[in-house]
Amino acid sequence: MNVASPMPAAPVPDAPILEAPILEAQRVSKRFGRAASLLERARRVHPPVICALDEVSLAIRPGETFSIVGESGSGKSTLARCLTALHACDGGRVLYRGRDLAQMPPAERRRFHRRVQMVFQNPLAALNPRMTVSEMLREALRVHDICPADQVQAQMRALLERVRLPVSVLDRRPHQFSGGQLQRIAMARALSVRPEIIVADEVVSALDVSVQAQIVNLLITLQDELGLAIVFIAHDLRLVRHISHRVAVMYRGTLVEFGDSEALFTQPLHPYTRLLVGSAPTLQPGHVHAHAHTPTGGTIAEVAATGCVFRARCPDAMPRCAAEAPGLRPIEAGRAVACHLFPDTAHPAAADTVTP
Repeated sequence: MNVASPMPAAPVPDAPILEAPILEAQRVSKRFGRAASLLERARRVHPPVICALDEVSLAIRPGETFSIVGESGSGKSTLARCLTALHACDGGRVLYRGRDLAQMPPAERRRFHRRVQMVFQNPLAALNPRMTVSEMLREALRVHDICPADQVQAQMRALLERVRLPVSVLDRRPHQFSGGQLQRIAMARALSVRPEIIVADEVVSALDVSVQAQIVNLLITLQDELGLAIVFIAHDLRLVRHISHRVAVMYRGTLVEFGDSEALFTQPLHPYTRLLVGSAPTLQPGHVHAHAHTPTGGTIAEVAATGCVFRARCPDAMPRCAAEAPGLRPIEAGRAVACHLFPDTAHPAAADTVTP
């Protein structure tokens, strides 16, 4: 493998057959605020409320890799935490196999947490520094009653073998490992409870390029062997294009485009998607992306109270963009975009594809 490229060598698995979704977000909204300081209360000033997610809808199907991309601050990690019930939704709902997470009794919620596991960007912060690898894996197996007590040791060895780690790591603690080894340990812990969905939140962003390829290869292999669905959140668009079946593009808490991976990268529709694709680095010196363009101005922090959230940076902005927020509109089967550049009338073959 060429260490200069983060592209994994393993092929993307065949696209999954369209089945009923396992996990769905339906118009999910999330806002964050803080308590007013003494000075703010004296001045009767209300602290700002940040809208991290604004009515985001998507659906994850069995066996697929569904990637979510966007700049920092676009709401990707917040959406991941809502999908895994680490954050409660302020609006909308998350469904697991048709059941609303907010309405689940404790026993059912516990089963959900076993079946939907999250792997975080910083594994050192996600692993208990006082516990050995053996203690962490044993705890997961015991709490969820995965196997009889006399099979725990064999199960731990099998988990380490699956993530390509030697048995000798069982007696070591997190501070004794490299970043790549820590991510493998985090994956082993997630796999220990036999999930059907892995939510991977920027799991390779802090790793060396060669280690990134190893971790992504491992994810693809695990998906192929175990039939996992993967929600993959990342900044590296080359990586996303290589491993994904479908991709959703987010900007400032809104979903602006989604579609099949290859179609989205070869023909991006939304001006923001074109900006992302055109900004992606290339290994060919002097190569300029066909979709590259320069935004007209503004920053990601500039969000208008009304209209399109991207209009301050959009080279194609028009008066309508300031007055009316564009909703997702289907363009073709499995493809939709939220932009006034495209007609409001749904394509006949895509009428039921507004939710990814």
